[in-house]
Amino acid sequence: MQRRDFIGRNFAFALSGAALASALTPGPGKAQTASAEKTRVSRPGGGALRIGLIELDTSHADGLAQAIAGIEGVELTAIINRGLVYGKERTQKFAADFKVKHVCDTLEQMVPLVDVAFSIGVNWDNHVSDAEPFIKAGVPVFIDKPVVGSEAEARRLLELVTRYKTPVFGGSTYRYQLPQPVRYAGPDLLRDPRDRADGGADGAGRAQRQLPGFPPQAAPDPCPLR
Repeated sequence: MQRRDFIGRNFAFALSGAALASALTPGPGKAQTASAEKTRVSRPGGGALRIGLIELDTSHADGLAQAIAGIEGVELTAIINRGLVYGKERTQKFAADFKVKHVCDTLEQMVPLVDVAFSIGVNWDNHVSDAEPFIKAGVPVFIDKPVVGSEAEARRLLELVTRYKTPVFGGSTYRYQLPQPVRYAGPDLLRDPRDRADGGADGAGRAQRQLPGFPPQAAPDPCPLR
């Protein structure tokens, strides 16, 4: 199934499109949704479309939660955080901040609570095993980049999808973002800052160029390579 068909049939909203990508794009302050006007979603059979997040390892979880909050008819229903990066304090604060109804201890506990699952943990070796119980239950899954960490895992994922006919979608959400300036760092940024002629001062000695069609970058890159 093509990505476009997957979004239309199973997500039925713009989370994996501009709204989600915009939410995960760094900006002044905090993540933002693509528009001040909320996208509206109708869940097949009625009620809110229930989303589950697997792992709270990075700010992606917060960005997703903010994007979900900006869409009518969608709710962040359940989360699971097994402490690979952050512990119980992170889980409890996240659940309180985003009014999550269910904090799950196992993936199997989350499966019946959600209509769509997002696997966003930093350990991609777990991506397929995390998605497996949802795939077997027919719950569509989005898997963050990289979707898998090995050829063996890729083959395993294909076997699961082929057998259970559950849509699985994944990769970087940046492909759906509206055009943004693209920055290319010069080779001087690949060396130790102490070896550079400018001494590593922020904003100095930076070799950047713009791709045709993108506006000039007015401000220094906020995330210089080190």
